[in-house]
Amino acid sequence: MKHLKTFKNKKIPKIGDYVLVRIDLPPFDIFINNNIGRIVSIDYDDLEFNVKYKNVPEYAMNFMIPEYDKYIPGKNQPWGRTFDLKDIIYFSKSKEEVYLQKSVNKYNI
Repeated sequence: MKHLKTFKNKKIPKIGDYVLVRIDLPPFDIFINNNIGRIVSIDYDDLEFNVKYKNVPEYAMNFMIPEYDKYIPGKNQPWGRTFDLKDIIYFSKSKEEVYLQKSVNKYNI
């Protein structure tokens, strides 16, 4: 009898983890692919992750959703977007580890 791999063996990010996300949606991908976000909530039914970013440029604000409970217009306000697990290429509890991975990806080390 064949055994199927179960989803529980796969690591998934948790709330509070820092993430690198890759999308292909110009011009928003310029910001998303080059910045570190933080997971603020997870929809476990659809396995979607709400990722928060800070210092979002004007051109990317149309793609983002402002943080609901602290909405103050401006680019220093945290803004978020929902992503699937397949969009998250790296995650860690440590922002430094994610920053290091971002540098590795950028320079193909």
